[in-house]
Amino acid sequence: MTIMTDTEKITSAKEFIDKLAQGISPLTNMPVNEVDIINDIRISRCLFYVSSILEKALIEEERNTAKKERERKRLGKKGLVPFNITNEQLSCYTFSERPLCITDIVGRLNALIDTSTMKPLTYKPIHKWLMDIGALETKEGNTTKTPTEQGLRMGIKTELRHGSYGDYVVVLYDTRMQHLIMDNIDAILSFV
Repeated sequence: MTIMTDTEKITSAKEFIDKLAQGISPLTNMPVNEVDIINDIRISRCLFYVSSILEKALIEEERNTAKKERERKRLGKKGLVPFNITNEQLSCYTFSERPLCITDIVGRLNALIDTSTMKPLTYKPIHKWLMDIGALETKEGNTTKTPTEQGLRMGIKTELRHGSYGDYVVVLYDTRMQHLIMDNIDAILSFV
């Protein structure tokens, strides 16, 4: 079974109404009996009026379809614009007195944007920026990011946690560090 688009449905309905208004059966393409109710002039005029309304609806639907297509092309292949945040949106960020892990910070930022039209932010640009300013580092042979001495002074800390797969270390960002990240969001976005 094929699913018809709105444009196809309107076009099909208009074709049926047009034929009925002309006294033709849309099912057989044959003229209907002269005494048939659709041959009454009042019914015929009503059908022509409905046809004109469907014509306007068809034009509007085609305009909307073209507009959506232009918007889709403007947004790119995946249909989403790169992450971007306004100062107004950023002013709604909720800072936490409790140190947060990077995924919590990113989650709070993504909650401020429309993710149906914009790619969500990941933690990677923040990590890259923190490494660039010397607040995080990776040890040789390891990809795990850890705070440098400078990072510890800036408000990054580590905490040992216990999980179902054993103990692990999580990197946390205090309120000062959260403010620093928000204040430098433009620099961070250059790493996207």
